[in-house]
Amino acid sequence: MGQLAEFARSGQPVERPEAHLGDDADRTRDFVRAMHGRALGIGRAVVPRLKLKGRRKLLDLGGGGGTYSALIAERHPEIVCTVIDFPGVLAVAEELLSEQGVCDRVKIIPGDLHSTQLPEGHDAAILFGVLHQESPDAIAELLERTFEALEPGGVIYVMDMMTDVTRAAPAFSAIFAVNMALTTHDGWVFSDEDLRTWLTEAGFSGVTISPLAPPMPHWLAEAHKA
Repeated sequence: MGQLAEFARSGQPVERPEAHLGDDADRTRDFVRAMHGRALGIGRAVVPRLKLKGRRKLLDLGGGGGTYSALIAERHPEIVCTVIDFPGVLAVAEELLSEQGVCDRVKIIPGDLHSTQLPEGHDAAILFGVLHQESPDAIAELLERTFEALEPGGVIYVMDMMTDVTRAAPAFSAIFAVNMALTTHDGWVFSDEDLRTWLTEAGFSGVTISPLAPPMPHWLAEAHKA
């Protein structure tokens, strides 16, 4: 309760997210490797659901340790993935990708998603566990930039914690929103309808969003660039 009380008084996160996103090398390594372990379990369930046959180049935005890209590269040897994330995070990703033996098909670009020029020529993009850290305006802007970076006919997949329109269910997602408020500057949990609106306004069509099977509390969205 102490941290909740502190947050209620200050309105500011009680943890500095920058510390585990590159400012502190040891904390960043521990965080990225912990998220890698978690993402392996999620990714093994999600990656087979992605319709990537015939795709050749995939952008993994905010891809952290590159876990999802590595799993995609293993399942689809014809795809080259490019992970964009903070330099300190990608220093750990390089270690993980080397351990998994996929460095030849998973490239990295150090940078900030909000300012780094997104490379063109990709026909697929993923944003997995990224948007819940961003404000509504930042989400809308990032999806617009992703749309512009994709080739015509490209596909985007977004996986994240979401609520339904009540913003109170599923309960795990609602509780997760409190965690985001405590540990990030802009983090929260949006609804599936919020995401549908942002994707549509960014230019995407054919938007589908559905919850993953329990016990995973995530939702998966798919949309296309005509």
